[in-house]
Amino acid sequence: MKTKGYIDYNHVPVEQHEIHERLLNWVRWIKSGTGGWACHPMWKPCVAKEQEDLRRRYGEIPQEPINVDDAIFIERAVAGLPDKHRKSVRWCYVFQRNPLAACKTIAVSKDELARLVHDGRQMLINRVRIFAK
Repeated sequence: MKTKGYIDYNHVPVEQHEIHERLLNWVRWIKSGTGGWACHPMWKPCVAKEQEDLRRRYGEIPQEPINVDDAIFIERAVAGLPDKHRKSVRWCYVFQRNPLAACKTIAVSKDELARLVHDGRQMLINRVRIFAK
């Protein structure tokens, strides 16, 4: 039985580093809860308590500042991607869980998932260029 090599889903080619940094800003915005839709108002006290417990346990962890305008722009750009590319980019940056589960959900192979993430970043670069004009 032949096995394939390891697939590094976190590999970012040099020409995609700028969009990668913008995507990381987008993820910080999503996970910070400042997007407004990250948590239902009913659960906000629970999330606040959980975050307070984490701060108490690990101390305040300094974070890079979040460029909210750019994060919203990237959210709209990601939302405009084709279905499989959008799900792949969201999986790679936001969810970061088991790649096999992502492959099953998106209905692609592991190699195809890596290609979709790469192509999704490239599509975002092209969208940024178009809207920057």
